[in-house]
Amino acid sequence: MVKRQDRDLRDRFGRDTVHRLFSDCWEAPKLPLLYEVVRILATMAPGADVERMWDRFDRLWLAVERYEALDLGQGFLYDGVVADDWSGDHHG
Repeated sequence: MVKRQDRDLRDRFGRDTVHRLFSDCWEAPKLPLLYEVVRILATMAPGADVERMWDRFDRLWLAVERYEALDLGQGFLYDGVVADDWSGDHHG
């Protein structure tokens, strides 16, 4: 992912940042980082529409921001629904 990022980005990221994003993310990532990671993943997926993926993750990011503003403690947020863990079926 680090090698695939846009070279013109003002805030380039390294391998550790990507690792933390996927393994230790307890707060919403910075939006430029999220957009670039989504762009990279979407360009790697056959038939994926980058703009559509950005829209989807933008909605999820906004939901996380709203949840964090409530200061309810740790929990997971999936499509606007807070869950204590991922053990159940969280597909909408």
